[in-house]
Amino acid sequence: MLDVTITLVQMAFVATILTVALEQIFDTRLYQRFLGKGIDGNGSVFFKTFELRPWISTASGIFVAMTFELQAVSIGLGEAYLGSANPAGTVVDDVKIVDMVLTGLVIGGGTKSVKKVAKMFAQTRQEISQSGK
Repeated sequence: MLDVTITLVQMAFVATILTVALEQIFDTRLYQRFLGKGIDGNGSVFFKTFELRPWISTASGIFVAMTFELQAVSIGLGEAYLGSANPAGTVVDDVKIVDMVLTGLVIGGGTKSVKKVAKMFAQTRQEISQSGK
């Protein structure tokens, strides 16, 4: 459990940094006018009805997770569990890539996504422990 808590705190830290860094871009008039919601909120020059912000955040989160090889699932489950499908007992590259993409999706969603993961994990853990009694 301690590893999961530490991982969630680390993901929240990275998500906070990414969110603040992207706000520097998203808050500019240049972004708002050409790519964002527009200066008046009625759509930008290139995207009248499409919001690009979540896609940029998602791509940035995945990029950060892949660059730093952040893997939340393997920490939560343990490398021994993930490597059990491989006869050598090591985690294969495909599993690591999926783990980094999932971690990046959560990081790209910002701190709200990390809090949602933590809340859902805590609720599920509590329900499992109650059903076992």
